[in-house]
Amino acid sequence: VELEAVQKALPDDAVLLDYWTSAAGSAVVSITRSSAKVQRKLASRLLPPLPDKAPHLIIVPDGRLASVPFEMLHEGKGLLIEQHDVTYMPTAAMLLRPPSPIRRFAPPWSLLFRGFGDPLFASASLDDAAQLRARLTGSAREVRTIAAELGGKSLLHLGPDDRKGYLQSEHAVPLLHIASHAFVDPEAIEQSRILFSSNGAGPADYLFLKEAYELPLSGVELAVLSACDTERGKPLAGEGIESFSRAFLAAGARSTVTTLWRVPDETTASFMRIFYYHLQRGASRAEALRLAKLRFLRGGAPTNDPRYWAAFVLTGDGLRPVSTAIRWRSVGLALAAAVALLLVTVKVWLRTKPRPS
Repeated sequence: VELEAVQKALPDDAVLLDYWTSAAGSAVVSITRSSAKVQRKLASRLLPPLPDKAPHLIIVPDGRLASVPFEMLHEGKGLLIEQHDVTYMPTAAMLLRPPSPIRRFAPPWSLLFRGFGDPLFASASLDDAAQLRARLTGSAREVRTIAAELGGKSLLHLGPDDRKGYLQSEHAVPLLHIASHAFVDPEAIEQSRILFSSNGAGPADYLFLKEAYELPLSGVELAVLSACDTERGKPLAGEGIESFSRAFLAAGARSTVTTLWRVPDETTASFMRIFYYHLQRGASRAEALRLAKLRFLRGGAPTNDPRYWAAFVLTGDGLRPVSTAIRWRSVGLALAAAVALLLVTVKVWLRTKPRPS
């Protein structure tokens, strides 16, 4: 990937920070559309000086830095998230991918959202089934709340219908949301898995990390893995972390939202509702995530604690909005307004109509 090509792909108001770490030292290349600078030796400060009027920050971490929530770093007089939206990428080459088509204000019957949640199972071959069933009580409510927030048609796979087989559908839906349990073992990465239902009364089914690379996700604009630890994984030299976000991006998804650590069930549902609220109203993916984080940060205790909001990271295409559809509620209000206007017009016309002599 040539520097000039990366610079051409950057918006004027964005800066790319590409990190490099090794036993010999560390450095970061700070790239804008018109400049590129190298800062060596990052022992005391991870963030280089950022240019003015660059609200969009794209970070390509390396090694263990992929586990750092940069939004929590101090920049200026506050936290980085208070001044910038943040997008992560496994490589700067992702900037050179042709943009996927985005539909704005699609008809209300357009299929835009597929949600998974509330897995049911009698046993789990790799986990303690009793503990798992008690820890995802709000996932079905989370998925239903998101579907109600969005326009367009939604497919909800909840309870016994929470089956991983639906992910094999060749007709990928723009927004994919999975609210479940995830387990990541950096020492045995092949055992990393997301839990799904089998038939409700049988053993749990699993989507393993290796399987995720083979999913047909080329039509997915955003995949949200609302589960614990989905951004953790095995560190790869010069590559960052082998995680579920990397697998879903490799399978064709344009962006992902994943988690750096375990997050509470109830607060996650509230966070996701705010995130999708801003997506539906046209915010870019990175800005929608930033606004959700600021809502928690400035909302007072306990959600202002970073453990409730800093775990969520966006990887991939963060500077564009997602496809949206007109809500049926908006259609109803528009029709009611049109009828009211028609009635007023008719009433005025009857009052002003010349009467026969």
